[in-house]
Formats: sequence, structure tokens, C-alpha cells
Amino acid sequence: PAPNPLSRLPVAIEIKSLALSDFQLWTVGATQPTVIVPNAALKGSWIGHDVKIENLSADYAPIGKAQLSGRAKLSDEGVDIAALDVTAPAMLSAKGFVGYDKASDLALSWRDLRWPLATVDPQAPPIVTSSQGEATLKGAWDDLRFTLATALGSTAKVRGEGRWNGELDARLSWTGLGWPLVQAQPTEAKIVESARGQLAVKGLPEHYEFDLDADLLAQKQSGVVQAQGSGSTESVDLGLLRLTVGKAVVEAAGPLTWAPKPAGSLKGRIAHLDPGLFAAEWPGDINGEFEVTGDPAPGELPALRFRIGLHDSKLRNYPLRLDGEGQYVDEVLQIARLEVQSGGSQLSASGRASAPYDLQAQLVSLKLQELAPRLAGSAQVTASFKGTVEQPHLVADADIARAAFGDYAVKSAELTADLDWNGPLTLDLKTTGLAVGVAIDELTLTGRGTRGEHTLKLDANSREGQV
Repeated sequence: PAPNPLSRLPVAIEIKSLALSDFQLWTVGATQPTVIVPNAALKGSWIGHDVKIENLSADYAPIGKAQLSGRAKLSDEGVDIAALDVTAPAMLSAKGFVGYDKASDLALSWRDLRWPLATVDPQAPPIVTSSQGEATLKGAWDDLRFTLATALGSTAKVRGEGRWNGELDARLSWTGLGWPLVQAQPTEAKIVESARGQLAVKGLPEHYEFDLDADLLAQKQSGVVQAQGSGSTESVDLGLLRLTVGKAVVEAAGPLTWAPKPAGSLKGRIAHLDPGLFAAEWPGDINGEFEVTGDPAPGELPALRFRIGLHDSKLRNYPLRLDGEGQYVDEVLQIARLEVQSGGSQLSASGRASAPYDLQAQLVSLKLQELAPRLAGSAQVTASFKGTVEQPHLVADADIARAAFGDYAVKSAELTADLDWNGPLTLDLKTTGLAVGVAIDELTLTGRGTRGEHTLKLDANSREGQV
């Protein structure tokens, strides 16, 4: 076994005053110092087995002024800490015995803890705060038990206990947990809250098991989240993931891998999901299933395939059905099929959804109000989009009648367009009864040529005049 740390010096050391200024630590090849300490000071002693630090202080820009004081007695069995206090900028304290081969019995406490320690933006709140907390460590290093009790964020109280005997066996419970943990303003609403919950974890990072059970409050709707499974640093196998909010239920199960390459087989279902919880103008009752699978061969880029199907659903009181499937292979998103039917309106799309794009879409709707709020009229549209956003090629044919969106309306519109960034341009648009802040009885727009050389012709008749 390795020898225990030194418990006493052959001579007594007492430092009345030691000061350091303008200290800089440079690493090899650096263009600026890694650590800058403008000022530091030490007063303390090590006499026999007794170590006493009356003051150890330093100015360090990321956290400000840090101070440490403490008293301890060293022995061959361990360190008996009478007192240890650190301010940097939180206040941390420790007291008790830390054994080498003998069992430890250590108590820790803190106040005003925050992360990040440094205040980068005075207007931005820290991500995590703990106004106060305490922890204990008891036992030998190969059979160590611990407890935790702390305030977290603005309202949360967290308690935990566990054991380390070659692997972790820990349990956490909480009340009043929410996100964000710290609100920028006292009146700021939390995105999600959990009045109570518990999490159990057992194992090692290379193989662990977990069990989560917590209630939720989101968008003023109460719910529960449950998760059980096992995992490693590269994957997780969900035995169950279940989320309920209001009447909605979302369930999923299956293995997922993120390293060395994404893979897995996740299957799930959606029941009675109301989009109106998140967007008031889109109430509904969504039901369906989804599946994501992937198993790339060695040396290949990620290959993920997905499928989603919604049935027996309603959106804005219109019957809704959706069927979609596709894949993500070699960093390319390919939509094999996407078909949406809302009421009697049908929308379909397919093609490559990554640059360079090659997408096709078709819309047939006798009642556009079935597709979105404040929309009315009828439309038949076919369109394709190729190329990139910077160099697009758009082809569209549209026939629209008695359409309206908010304050805008058109009695009829016919469009034929072939707009190629690197080729010929063709545009034919004819409308009647156009209302866009001004009433235009008839409008005709034609265009021919190329991006660099083209002609446009506009004819418009309105009560205000003729163009």
C-alpha cells in the first residue's frame, strides 16, 4: 500500500507574514498568462502535528477575493479538521475527521453558493444558486456513505443519501424544483415546475441504472414524468419514458446510442396531446405513434430512419391525419413521404430536405380555413424547390380562389413561375379583387429573362388609377 501523507515536519514553521504581488502563470506556447494573481498573502504555522492557517488570501479576477482559514491536527491515521472556512465568493466550511485507512466522519456546509462563480454579466442571473446547504461523509473510502440537504435556486429543496462501495447507489428527492432555477425577475414565470420528485441511480458511468418519478406543472397543466432504464457513457436503454401533461400521454422505449455514432431503435406513442397548451389558436386532440431506428455499419456516417403516424386526431376541431417517413443518411435528410390531411384539405411533400435541396410539394384545399387560423378560400398548388438558399430554383403553379388571410384578400389568383438563379426566369401572375391595404381590381405581372438580364411588365387597375 502507498504510504500515508506526511503528518509532521522535522522542523517547526511559523509564517508571520508572506506577501506575493503580480504573480503570473504562463503555459508553454501561450500568448498571454493562464493565471494572474495581483495580490496574495499567507499567515500560518505547522508545528508538530498541528497546522494552523490564520489567513490565506488572494485576488483572482474570475471570482474576486478568496480567503481561507483553518486548524487541523495531522496523524498517521488521517486529518482531524477542527475548522476550515473558505470564502471565494461563497462561504464553505468543513469540520471532522478524514481518514486514510480509518473511517472518515466529515461535515460540510455552505452559504451563497452559485454557478458560474464569476459574474460575467451583472444583469444576467447565475444558472444555479444554493443559499445554504450541508453534506456529510462517513465510513472508509471503500464503503463511504453520504447525505445531502440543500436549498437550490429560488424555491427548491433537495435531499439525498447514498453509498459508494466500488459503485454508486444514490437517491435524490426534491420539492419546489423548477426551470429556470434562478429567475431574472421575481415575477418571471418558470417554464416547468416539479412540486416533488425523486431519482435513484445505481452503478458506474460505464454501466448504470436509473429510476425517475416526478410530477410536473407546465403551461398551467399538471402532469407526471417517469423514466426507467440503464445506460453508459455512450448509450441509454429506456425501459420506459412516460410523460403526462393534462390529458396528454407521451411514451417511448428502446435503446439509443450517441457514440461513437448515433444508432438505436426508439418506439413510442402519443395520446390526447392538446397543442393548445402551447399555442392557444391550435387546440386539438393528437394521437399516434412514432419510431426512430438506426444501425450504421462500421466506417459509415450515421444512418437514422424515422416514421410518424397520427390518426384518430383533431386539430382546431378538424379531423387530422398525418403519415410521414424518411431517413438521415450521410448527413442528408431525405423525406420519403409526408402526407397531411386536415378536414378535406390535403398536403403532401417529398424529396431531399438538405442542401442542395430537391423538394416537391402539392396542396389541394377547398377550404383553406381547415389548415390555419384566419385563413379562408380555396387553393390548388404544386411546387418544387431545388438548389440552395443562396442559389435557388423554384417552380410553382397555383390556382387560388376567394382567399383571405387577416386583412388581406384576393378573389382569384393564377400563378405560373419558373425562377432559376442560374438559368432562365419565367413569371406569370394574374389576380382579381386583390386587397392589400388598397383595392386592386385586376393585376397582371409577367417576367422573362435571366437574373442578370430580364424584363418585368406590370398592369394594374384600381379605383385610384391605372398602372
